[in-house]
Amino acid sequence: MGDNLKTSIVFIGTGNYINFLPNYYSAMKTHFLSETELKFHVFTDQVQYASWPDDVSVYQIEHLQWPFVTL
Repeated sequence: MGDNLKTSIVFIGTGNYINFLPNYYSAMKTHFLSETELKFHVFTDQVQYASWPDDVSVYQIEHLQWPFVTL
């Protein structure tokens, strides 16, 4: 990694939106700031969704209607 650069990525995926996570994660790892260490912070109501890679921290939240889930 160039000069130990680090970036945090926030993903909010409750309800069916968690299904966007695999492609989002893959695209970010492949195309976004390739010289930077990425750390993902996933906020979801489905913490059991998948086995999480080491660079993903998962936080349990309640699903709320838009736009409240993002506030």
